Amino acid sequence: AARLATGESLETAVEGATDFLARAVRYYYDVGEGHGAVNHTVPLRNEAAREPTAEEVQAVVDRFVDADVSALVPEVGMNVVGATPYAETVAETAAVEGRITRTLSGVQPNRGVRFGASSHVARFLLSAREFVPDLRFAVNCRFDADVAAALESLEWPVAEYDRGEEPAAVKETEGSTMGWGARRAFEDRDEPPVAIIDRGEVGKEALVKLVATDPETLADRTLALDREVRE
Repeated sequence: AARLATGESLETAVEGATDFLARAVRYYYDVGEGHGAVNHTVPLRNEAAREPTAEEVQAVVDRFVDADVSALVPEVGMNVVGATPYAETVAETAAVEGRITRTLSGVQPNRGVRFGASSHVARFLLSAREFVPDLRFAVNCRFDADVAAALESLEWPVAEYDRGEEPAAVKETEGSTMGWGARRAFEDRDEPPVAIIDRGEVGKEALVKLVATDPETLADRTLALDREVRE
């Protein structure tokens, strides 16, 4: 009723109210025993987290620029993605517009950080959050023999998915591969991975995605991988 009073159409009002209630139930307050209390503050808290999330993504990018992580930047470019605490759509994730690329003077972001700027990495992160809701940050890096050796040396929990096993129905649906890959990487695991390998296929570059619950951990892991690759 409140949405109708503001001039929204019936369809839009019902859709918005349904989404509001679904999130309030999904991200409930843990009050001890029982199913928890409905959290009606989710939209407000999510909106309030937008600017801090964008600033955290920018801070990670700045660390990558200062350290010059050229050794990890794939041909398609690198992107850092941060999701608001209750993010469920790409529009609720902040990323580098135009990605981070290699230059003669080191790595540089093409443009600034804005919401909705990433597609592939954002969709992967959102799908991973279905298994590990605390995950909020991700970055895509190149993957080759040197990176594989570095990951083995670091002894992190690693998962991978093979695009050759991707069902035709998924492959034919625009934007579905990242969700399918995340499910393959995260489901039925005792320990969630921090690095997920996508070995690519013809016309698709091999990549490894790193994920973390906070920006500092994501930056630390990426810089650790960069140092290991360079040694």
